[in-house]
Amino acid sequence: MNDEGLYVGIVTRAKNTGVARPEAWLAECGWDEWHAGRGKREETLNSAGAAQALCVRLPRWVRGFGAAKPGATNLRQTLKAVRNAVEADVRAGRVMFLLAEFPHSFTYSVGNRLWLDRVLGELEGLPLVVGFWSAEWYTSRLIEGLKQRNVALCLYDAPRLPGLPPAVEVLTADRVYARFLSRNGAAWKNGQFGHVLDYRYTKKELANIVPRLLMWRRKAEAVGMVFANGRWAAESAALMNRLLSAHVEAQLPKGGGP
Repeated sequence: MNDEGLYVGIVTRAKNTGVARPEAWLAECGWDEWHAGRGKREETLNSAGAAQALCVRLPRWVRGFGAAKPGATNLRQTLKAVRNAVEADVRAGRVMFLLAEFPHSFTYSVGNRLWLDRVLGELEGLPLVVGFWSAEWYTSRLIEGLKQRNVALCLYDAPRLPGLPPAVEVLTADRVYARFLSRNGAAWKNGQFGHVLDYRYTKKELANIVPRLLMWRRKAEAVGMVFANGRWAAESAALMNRLLSAHVEAQLPKGGGP
């Protein structure tokens, strides 16, 4: 797929050392994994002239895991350190998205809304994406606020069940970010959490997604989609890349001359 604004890839985990990570793919990684690999990426960039595009998940305390939160007086300084750490990679085009995904426990309370407002304000100008597992957050007030700040709302491909993000497909920024988790509704419903992400997308399912991706691309400067479906993630990303390439080639004009 030869579109510099459309990125397809996988969610990487530190323990998944055997997962292929082609340089052409987008990789979503944790903050610690990204930070630990900065020197290695700079060496690769200097020797090869290219680096993998990344989505970096912001530190756990930013994403509402309360035990690790700094005090209010230290918040600005701590967020400034986050900005300083990542800005160079953002400017260089290596970090295309910064994801803050908030858990179920991050409820739609006044305190949490103020926390989110502070985080987004201090990190303004970075390619932010926010995702919410609590359905309470999906309000018109949130949508309008994200649009005003040019912050993307993470889109999810997952079963539509209570306790999972609702079927919302609203573009709130000049970038789009989507996470493809699983369509294994039975496993989610039955609480078989060891199997919920063990889902193999079919070629037909992925082909049906292609028009949506291309529509997002027409409306946004950058579109990222990552597969988080466990052992099938690399296969799904490779198949999606082939489907996108075939679609683009089919749209090219035929003929041998001008």
